Amino acid sequence: MASLVRSPIRVLVGFGALVLAAVTACHDSTAPGEDTALRVSHDAATLTLGNRGDEPLYFAAYDRRTVTMLQGPTVPPFCSEPSCPHVEPGARLEVPLTAVVGYDAETENVLVFWWRLVPRAGGGYTIPPGGVRSIDVAID
Repeated sequence: MASLVRSPIRVLVGFGALVLAAVTACHDSTAPGEDTALRVSHDAATLTLGNRGDEPLYFAAYDRRTVTMLQGPTVPPFCSEPSCPHVEPGARLEVPLTAVVGYDAETENVLVFWWRLVPRAGGGYTIPPGGVRSIDVAID
């Protein structure tokens, strides 16, 4: 599983391939040209994640500075169980900024990684190759 995570993170950090979406307070954001199932808005204390799709979307939110430190074997795998943090289809979920990994008073950007889970042959679930997407949210 770690190989699925390391590759997108290295691309993100090493090549700057992350699509940036500038967000101001209470404006929705999606990565332009990408799957728009997840929308993110924010206010001074909360991220609001909205699932416009028809299946659960799983997520993890990090201060962008924290992501630049997570390279190589130290990168934890993204959660691949149905009990992991997720937004149900058609629902909205509020996430306090204080719950963002690495968040502090100096945070300027939050990366919201999101993915779908697919059943694995023989049981369990997995994240499909290339299935982790991200939205960069500028915190004002």
